[in-house]
Amino acid sequence: MNCLIVDDDICLAEQIRRGLAGFFRSIDIVNGGYEALEKLMNVSYDLVVTDLMLPGLSGSDILAKIKKNHTTPTIVISARGDCVTRAEALQGGADDFIMKPFSLAELQIRVQRIIGRSGETDLVMSSGDLILNRVERKATVRGGQAIELSDREFMLLELLIKNPTKILSKDLILKEVWNYDFNPQTNVVDVMICRLRQKLDDESQKMIRTYRGQGYALNAV
Repeated sequence: MNCLIVDDDICLAEQIRRGLAGFFRSIDIVNGGYEALEKLMNVSYDLVVTDLMLPGLSGSDILAKIKKNHTTPTIVISARGDCVTRAEALQGGADDFIMKPFSLAELQIRVQRIIGRSGETDLVMSSGDLILNRVERKATVRGGQAIELSDREFMLLELLIKNPTKILSKDLILKEVWNYDFNPQTNVVDVMICRLRQKLDDESQKMIRTYRGQGYALNAV
């Protein structure tokens, strides 16, 4: 599943991307209305999250384009939360409306409802006794033992579970988890794998396997 975030507040857009990472295979961010329209013309999205006040085309213009040419569900986020603005957005084709400031938990719940209507049911992922709740961003292992994970640790585990039979290279992990191009000098992947092993493994079970020169994969269970 793919998501498009449209907001000229770059920091907020990145926070939303991190908060929704568990729901979508890929998430694109654009900061203006015309960039959003170009994306919509070339990429098939399962959800659009857009502000109303944007450079170039407004969020209302984007809604009109989506309603005319697509069936993509849309969530509007806006600092203008008056009844008129909300009603106009919903009448213009928005599936939901959230007023700024908002919590990521609230947005996750709204997204879950919308993509659930679209047939998305894989909100809890598992590999053996490792379970990831993609809505609550929580993980458990070995009979329900809770694990404290950072956002990127969660994203890396999720990536591994999504690819149970695939060896994931370091450059792929860097791109998917950190949104970095490959840098042979960085060891952030190795460091995070080490941290995850400390949290996941016990004497009887090693959950992440290293393939020298190739990458990492979850051990078959």
